Amino acid sequence: MKIEIRTRPLKDGNRSIYLDFYEKDRRRYEYLKLYLVPETDAQTKIQNKNAMDKAIEIRAKRLLGESSDMASVENGNGDIPVNEWMMKFLERQKGLMSLSQTYIKHLMAIVKFVNDYLEYIRKPDLRMSDFDKDFYTGFMDYLANVYVSTNHPKHVRGLGKSTLYMYQCKLNTMLNEAVREGVIKCNPYHSVEPGARLKRPKDSRDFLTADELQALITAKTGTPDVKRAFVFCCYTGLRYSEISVLTWGNIQNTQFGLAIHIDAVKKNRKTA
Repeated sequence: MKIEIRTRPLKDGNRSIYLDFYEKDRRRYEYLKLYLVPETDAQTKIQNKNAMDKAIEIRAKRLLGESSDMASVENGNGDIPVNEWMMKFLERQKGLMSLSQTYIKHLMAIVKFVNDYLEYIRKPDLRMSDFDKDFYTGFMDYLANVYVSTNHPKHVRGLGKSTLYMYQCKLNTMLNEAVREGVIKCNPYHSVEPGARLKRPKDSRDFLTADELQALITAKTGTPDVKRAFVFCCYTGLRYSEISVLTWGNIQNTQFGLAIHIDAVKKNRKTA
């Protein structure tokens, strides 16, 4: 077995220390509740050294076969309730600096949907060991055909194909982490027949004509700021996520006139 000491950045500027286990193509993690803080003086340097020394001590014990207090969970018996494990996973993700607020909101939505489904099937205390293929497919069917959006003015039943596919990906992210932690033995998604899995919907983009855009510019709306932002995106080709953080510092005077300077955005392989 190979065990490495690693750290993850947290939003408060600290770094969480954890162990990365790897054995026979199987990977899992153990979070030690030890943290490295920014070294601003001699005291914080000593604090970090003590935390790392403790992590090294725990690593040595694991190499000798001494298990943690979470051994029963990490060994794959899955006794922890589904809603409890998902909330713990969500709280860990909230502490990571590298994750966007949109990503966190999607994970929060998945946790809510799963809890709603557990109530729907009257199994609120279902264990992770019972998160099997039938539960997985039943949950996705619930989102597609039973769930009713209370946020939509017409209370539309089910979710769109793109949204369903996105939530399937987020759910798989969570379940893959559960596998790495040893909470479950495998992601039930891999037991679902390929034909029954949700596929990424093909993009079908609609574009406004010049006349339609001009009509929008002259039209009266209840939210003029939103309209101006949309028109600005149309003329510049920027995304909402890009203009929402735009500042005057991004506007530069060049030999060709005013130009907007932003950091390059990594695109996918499709034409945007």
